[in-house]
Amino acid sequence: MTTIFKGTIKKILTPITGVSKENKPWTINQIVLGSGDGTDLFVKVFGPFTNVVGDRVLLECTIASKEFNGKYYTDVITGKSSK
Repeated sequence: MTTIFKGTIKKILTPITGVSKENKPWTINQIVLGSGDGTDLFVKVFGPFTNVVGDRVLLECTIASKEFNGKYYTDVITGKSSK
């Protein structure tokens, strides 16, 4: 499921980094996006990310849930952002 969110970046959390099986480095940035109505959204950003706290952005996100041990976990993931 894909949807578009727009809002202001409230926080940029510590990136997660690693190396793929093909020995290529990868980074996942983690941000908190404020919608302006008092609700926040935690988003994982794959790929290059140059935005800063306070930027107004438009994010095209994929929303997916996974089941693990009878509980469901939902990720909001994007690889595309624009100001």
